[in-house]
Amino acid sequence: MFPRETLVVFTPSAPQRFRSWGSIDDQHVRIAATDKIDVYYDDRGTDLCLALFNELSFQPGGEPYWGAKLTEKLGLSAVGIVSRTPNWFPAADMRQVAPAIREAMGKSATRVGYGASMGGYAAIKYSGLLATHATLAISPQVSIDPRDVGGFERRYLKYFDPALHDGMAIRADDLAGRIHSIFDPKHVMDAEHARRIQALDDSVGGYHAYFTDHATIHCFASTSVVEGLLLAASYRSEKRLRAIVAQRRRAPKMRRLILARHLMNRHPAVAETMVGAFMDAHPVARLNPTEEALLFGLGRHLHRAGRLQGAERVYRQFLRFRRYFFEAFAGIAEIAIPRGDASDLAEIAADLEAKPQKSDAVAQVLERYHALIAAHGKPPLAITR
Repeated sequence: MFPRETLVVFTPSAPQRFRSWGSIDDQHVRIAATDKIDVYYDDRGTDLCLALFNELSFQPGGEPYWGAKLTEKLGLSAVGIVSRTPNWFPAADMRQVAPAIREAMGKSATRVGYGASMGGYAAIKYSGLLATHATLAISPQVSIDPRDVGGFERRYLKYFDPALHDGMAIRADDLAGRIHSIFDPKHVMDAEHARRIQALDDSVGGYHAYFTDHATIHCFASTSVVEGLLLAASYRSEKRLRAIVAQRRRAPKMRRLILARHLMNRHPAVAETMVGAFMDAHPVARLNPTEEALLFGLGRHLHRAGRLQGAERVYRQFLRFRRYFFEAFAGIAEIAIPRGDASDLAEIAADLEAKPQKSDAVAQVLERYHALIAAHGKPPLAITR
């Protein structure tokens, strides 16, 4: 465990933006690897170095590690720890690569861990192992071991592997520096994880990002916002951190969708109005994948709640955009065919039928379409090309 009394932080005379001596064209050097994780290092000569852990859905492609583009824009030295699968960074593998990480990060005076969800867990769990001075963890888990969290966690238990994760729960003696945990207290599972982490030690601070769900990380997508968080964490300015979190949780357009989802059960008409206003302001083509998934999910919620007009409007937006294409087609069919107003679907159905190879999902959609036609009258006329 890294002794907290020897923490190095920026001096009061430090600039309010990070100094950068590195080029954004620096090569990403792989400095360590196991069969489960890879470690990259970008040395830009800065007095702060980040240790970045990826979240569950990260796939190396445009960037070799989660947050690589962010560190390039900020001009910061960084170590990127990448899980090759959703494996929650097994402790045995982390112990193997830790010496290389500590050597690289030791070139900088201040070392900060940063991650979200699975990566947030690892940033906290290995803060002592990597001797970080501060940690920013967004929506972290305390464990995914059913023996630790089976009473409330339902999302990630399937990733638990006894061979990799025995004793994986975060413990007090894992911690080093100041731990900053940012989460949505209205999200039952995330809130319980955060509560258990906070109970470990007084060094853990909790920051509430209400109605951001498990997508809290999207509140901090802006480079300048992350820079502000890192500065606040490095200066140990909790007041500034809380101010940034409070301001950003109100900003993302996705928060409106999450609010609508919270209102859906008790106030479906209000939720439908909010979804309609959201679509007026934000066309589907301009949404990121997380926002798309939330909006389409709300369309299904509206459908189940009997708010058919609002549901159909969501489905038709996606049908035009062709994302969630088959699901949108199926949703419209369920609503429009019983009322005898689905002629525009006939051409789409004909095109799908004409495809020589169809997935099981497409075949099931077409089977349901024809069953609805049979139940509610003659097939609609296809649109003339």
